[in-house]
Amino acid sequence: MKQKLYIFLIIFLIALKIFLVRNQPVFAIVSSPYDDYHFLTQARSILAGDWLGDYNQLTLIKGPFFPLWIVFTFLLGMPLLLSEQLLYILSCLVLIVALRPILHRRRYALILFCTLLFNPFTYDAGLFTRVTRDALYESLSLLVFTCMVAIFLRRPPPPRQNLVWVIGLGFSLSASALTREETV
Repeated sequence: MKQKLYIFLIIFLIALKIFLVRNQPVFAIVSSPYDDYHFLTQARSILAGDWLGDYNQLTLIKGPFFPLWIVFTFLLGMPLLLSEQLLYILSCLVLIVALRPILHRRRYALILFCTLLFNPFTYDAGLFTRVTRDALYESLSLLVFTCMVAIFLRRPPPPRQNLVWVIGLGFSLSASALTREETV
């Protein structure tokens, strides 16, 4: 497969994915003081310069990454659902780049990308459309796995060759730990 066609197909698939999810409604259950409402309250506090708000029994009940993600998305002027989908799309793209040493044919990479991109889980009205951190789990988990696989496939590395993958692993592991604070 020629490179121009390969890039065109990837861009087309990304556009199709965004087209398919663009009208999904985003909703928050405000009577949920430990999830939706809590994340929105913390995001509002961060925007007001008050970090995670008043210190009480709910301040550290959930990790701060998702409220920070909401603030980041808001400052970019981007809808929350779109930002979550773009993170997932990025994690799928990073995976096919990471697997380049073993995916010798572009068509295999394209099939893998398409399979991941149109994963039915990413259309779930209960998880991906609520204002909860659930929409970030899959993307961050995929990024952690991808960076570890990329480092493994490129061993023994010249120190600078794996620097991007090591930084990506550090970021994705940190974001995962600050999103879902349970132990392994």
